[in-house]
Amino acid sequence: MSKITKTAGVVIFKDNLVLLVSHTKKAKHKTGVYGIPAGRLDPGENEIETAIRETYDETCLKVKKENLLPLPNLYKAVIERKNEPTRLFSLQAYLCLSYEGDPKNTEENIPKWVKVDNLDKYNLLPNIKQVILDALELSSNL
Repeated sequence: MSKITKTAGVVIFKDNLVLLVSHTKKAKHKTGVYGIPAGRLDPGENEIETAIRETYDETCLKVKKENLLPLPNLYKAVIERKNEPTRLFSLQAYLCLSYEGDPKNTEENIPKWVKVDNLDKYNLLPNIKQVILDALELSSNL
């Protein structure tokens, strides 16, 4: 398992809430697992372009490059998926300072505002809690 699948995503806060997405039966991730809006880089795309596209694709929220701050760490995890071999993923995450719209369900994802204090109550993808805590720390230093 030497190949790493590169992904990028966005952490969005509203008050003491963070936006998570759970995956429906149509998604390749396991159903009922929560993560941040994120996904694989398309050919020719960089991480920030992927983060913007995936946020819209998974939540219908619009974010702009100038409103995204990269988190200082690159997160890696082995993740099980439906009907596919287990893969090693890397995640470049961004803190979103501003967004447009209201989250809406999509065919593969259900966005949900969750209290940061309640993260342990959710079946999170690996590293997601740490990603959120790192984004929270970054936002408190602004």
